[in-house]
Amino acid sequence: MVATLHIATALAGLLATVGAIDVRYYTTPGTGNTITCNGGYSQCTGLSPDVCCYYSGSRTVAFAAIPTEWRIQARFYGGENCSGEQRNDYSNGRDNICWALNGIYVKGAGYGFVNKRSEAEITAATGAGNKKCVRPDLLVFETGESYQLDTLTESQYAEMLCDVNYADLIFPTYSTSIHMAGGNATDVPASFSAFRR
Repeated sequence: MVATLHIATALAGLLATVGAIDVRYYTTPGTGNTITCNGGYSQCTGLSPDVCCYYSGSRTVAFAAIPTEWRIQARFYGGENCSGEQRNDYSNGRDNICWALNGIYVKGAGYGFVNKRSEAEITAATGAGNKKCVRPDLLVFETGESYQLDTLTESQYAEMLCDVNYADLIFPTYSTSIHMAGGNATDVPASFSAFRR
């Protein structure tokens, strides 16, 4: 029995390194009760389990490329550093989870394997409140053009994607960020051409 548990744990760790999941923040939230994960997005590529993909705020978030044999719990957070869990959902054989949270801006998303101890149990046992966090490393426009973000300077990142403030979320057309303002690849300055994929 103990050997079986060790094998299962080792196998889950190996699978996590082989096929991690992409987390996408979309700029188009959909309308009314319609949930859409379409259009341009920023992405944390190959996010590992129990790592948070943080973003300034989006109404629509997707977990993509989920191996269908995995059973994960996708988690959506409304607070800084992936705090304040707003919702969770289980993959249950799906390869994609798309969520739009009405009136709530998701600032972080992550996942864990269902067979692991719950986050509350881990926090109670270790006192750990913060998770390892990463920010999006890829920006994809609705027209398909994409830019690598992980080698940008802080000022370039702010111009392209922007860790926006609340005003940008309410009035995205006034945002200084190309992505949050709903821009497209033609709005990207030529100085970013080296980052285009």
